[in-house]
This record gives sequence, C-alpha cells and structure tokens, in this order.
Amino acid sequence: IETVHIHEYIHTRQGWGRESTLEWSIEGSADYYEGYLAWKLLDIYDEDRFYRYASTDRNENAVLQDADSQSTESKNYYKGRRVLTALDIRIRKNTDGDHNLQSLLNRLNSKFDRSNPASYSEFRSEAVSLTNSSTGPWLDEYVQTSSAPQIPENIAAAYDNNPSPPNFDIELENTNSPITEGGVLNATATVTNTGGQPDSQTVRLSLGTLGESSEDYSEFISLNEGESEVVN
Repeated sequence: IETVHIHEYIHTRQGWGRESTLEWSIEGSADYYEGYLAWKLLDIYDEDRFYRYASTDRNENAVLQDADSQSTESKNYYKGRRVLTALDIRIRKNTDGDHNLQSLLNRLNSKFDRSNPASYSEFRSEAVSLTNSSTGPWLDEYVQTSSAPQIPENIAAAYDNNPSPPNFDIELENTNSPITEGGVLNATATVTNTGGQPDSQTVRLSLGTLGESSEDYSEFISLNEGESEVVN
C-alpha cells in the first residue's frame, strides 16, 4: 500500500478521453508515475528499485494497442509502464530536459476529454511534435508489436540527460555445435546497446584456431541507446 495512493491520485489528473487504441495509457501512466514519484519525489524507492520496477518483463511480448479482450489487461500496467518510462527518457533527451512525459499528457488534457477522446495516432503525433519524426516509428514498434524497449541500467543518468557511454552487450542465444568436418556452424546472438548513447561497433565471433588458420566472423553494427539487433 506504500505507493497505491500515488497510482490512484494520478487517475484524478487524467482528463483526456481515449479510444480503444489508447486505453493502455490510462493504467500505464498511473503505474509509471506510481514508481517515478515514489523514487523522485517521496524517496520510497531508490534508484535500483525504480529501475527494476520500470524494466519489468511482465507482459513484455503483449501488443499494447490490442483490445484487452484480445490479450490481458495487465499488459496496460506492466508493458505500459515500461514503454512510458522509455518515452519519458526519450522526450527529455530530445528536448535537452525542457520537456518530459508530463508535457505530452498536459497536451492531451488540453485537447481531449470524455466526449472528444484521443486515439493512439494523436498521442503519437504529440510525441513526435515534442521530439522529432523518428519518435513515430519508435513508438509504433513498442505499442503496435510485441517488442519492448530497453531501459538504461544507469537510469538516474538517463533522467538527468547525462547519458552513460555506449556499451554493447552480446548474448549468444544458440548454436548447432558440435558439428562434423564439412558442416556449417550456425550461431545466433543478440547485441544490445545498454549504454546511454548511440554508437557503431564491430561485433566479432572468434572461433579460435581451426587447423592452421584462425577463423573469425565480424559485423559492423550501429545501435541507438537501448536498441537491440539479432546477428546470425
């Protein structure tokens, strides 16, 4: 119960009406600010606890824009919270800290109400107008598909618009090893930029020494902060 009152208070601040495509934003924003204000305003959460709260993997593969009947309503809370965390950080970064998620929600409150509901496309348009055109496809990926955004581990630096340096983390997902002579080795890895800045790096698979020659496979990858790419 230590943070429930924050969640319920946020509901009293939500004046915008919403169509089914934006239904997730109601519980998502209340859940987001429940954690954010517990961290930044009330010191109920410390940085690590807020990071765990914001980066939850519950319902991460759900499609937010789906009607609740097609999925589960809990997606609005968990994945909604995670997407709005990433969006708040993105808005702050793209406006040098002059705007944040609250700026976006204020705009919705000023333009829409119960008799004039907002849709996802209008939410998207407001987000783009606060940042830049790249925010549109970025939002579409996390609202309209099963993808979920990465939350920076150094979350305090991300909010302070003082991003941590880029860091490419590589996780080998699977291989068909062992193979016999003449066979083909298939390896799949996920590369994630866990830092706070975009970067391009060479990702290399080292196979060590095979016979008399050393065999390596490498690929040059460009990733924004929090972005992932699967390499085969």
